[in-house]
Amino acid sequence: MPEIEAAPERSGGLTTMIMILAVFQIMGIIVLTVTWINLAAHGRSGQEIAALDIALIILTLIGLGGIWSLRRWGAYLVGVLLTIGLATDALFGFPPILLIIRVGIFSVLGVLIGRQWESFR
Repeated sequence: MPEIEAAPERSGGLTTMIMILAVFQIMGIIVLTVTWINLAAHGRSGQEIAALDIALIILTLIGLGGIWSLRRWGAYLVGVLLTIGLATDALFGFPPILLIIRVGIFSVLGVLIGRQWESFR
């Protein structure tokens, strides 16, 4: 009888990081939805940017789901989206300390993924 290989498991650190990032992404959707509604109610510009940000956050959540399932496409998708987000934040003039914190968080995620990369399919 062939031996059944056990499915790889996420580390506790990676699981925690995914959950924290998912919560912040969901909070972002809530804030941006309220912003979008307020912009529309007052006839102000910027509605398109809020809608685009919501779409990018949804894609990020899909990528986090991929990482949760230990899929390489999830790591690639989140990496691309986080890079785009960091670049646009810098372009829109976010304070340097926020950019540094964001880079730190992404670096921790990268290290956690890197430690388990062989488990990713």
